[in-house]
Amino acid sequence: MARSFWGNSSFMHAFCPSHGASRGILAIMDVNLISHSHVSIHDGFVVIEAVWVRSGLQVNFIVVYAPQELSKTRLLWIDIYNFIFNSSGECIIMGDFNEVRDES
Repeated sequence: MARSFWGNSSFMHAFCPSHGASRGILAIMDVNLISHSHVSIHDGFVVIEAVWVRSGLQVNFIVVYAPQELSKTRLLWIDIYNFIFNSSGECIIMGDFNEVRDES
């Protein structure tokens, strides 16, 4: 299925299934640019530990699907902070942060 999103065979992907009606995560990366060394699945985020092929830079891609409840969001950011604090290399955080400015 991931191949249908990407369009060619030069990719790797990390997948975290949904919990209920939402919160699934699919991250797709071009293997010609990124050489992954490890994928870890967490509650609310996926981490792809990789090396940027051209520069040799170690990068942690953190793909987030944040909950809408503030208390759960705070716990998510604590988990992400702890991952970053205990990891080496640069970190890039991306995803759906579910920031709602007004309930209506």
